[in-house]
Amino acid sequence: MEAEGVCQRIIRSHPNSANAWYLLAMIAHDQANHESAAERMDQAVQLAPDDPEYLAHAAEIFRLARRLDDALTAARQAVRLDPQHPATHNNLGMVPQTRGEWDRAESCYRQAIRLDGGYYRAPNNLGNILILQGRLLEAADILREALRRRPNNPQALNAMGIVLQRQRKLGSTTHLTTGVSYGDV
Repeated sequence: MEAEGVCQRIIRSHPNSANAWYLLAMIAHDQANHESAAERMDQAVQLAPDDPEYLAHAAEIFRLARRLDDALTAARQAVRLDPQHPATHNNLGMVPQTRGEWDRAESCYRQAIRLDGGYYRAPNNLGNILILQGRLLEAADILREALRRRPNNPQALNAMGIVLQRQRKLGSTTHLTTGVSYGDV
C-alpha cells in the first residue's frame, strides 16, 4: 500500500512523527491487523499523549487487540481531554460492553447521544446492549431514531432486524429494506 510506504519513509527520517505512527496504526486497523495497529498506536500516543483524537482511536484499537486495560485508560484520557465529543464517550462505553458491564456501557452511550443525537455509533451500540439484555422495546426506540437520522445505517438495520426477529415479527423485517415505517415495532 502506497500510504503505508510513505508513512514508513517518514518514520525512518523522523521517528518522532506522531502523525505518521498514527496513520500507520489506522492503516493496520483498516486491515484488521489489531496487534500491529496497537503497537503503532502505542508509538503515536507516547509521542502525543494529549491528543484526544489519537486517544479515542487508541481506545478502539486497544480494545480490538484485547488490551482492555489500555483501552480503558486511553478512553478515559480522551474523555478528560475532550468531554464534549460524543466519540470519546462512545469509545469509553466499548470497554465495559466488551466486559459485559451493561450499566456502565449504557451510561457512556447515552452521554454520547446527549452530546450529539446525530452521532450514529452510540445508538447502534446502545441498541445492541439493550438487545443483549432483552430490553427489546427500548432497543427498538433507540434504533428507530438512529434509522430516522441515517436510514441506510447497516448496523442499525441489522440490530432492528434482530429486535423484530426476537419479537416474533419476522414478516416485519421486510420493512428494513423497503423504507416502510418502523412504527409497529
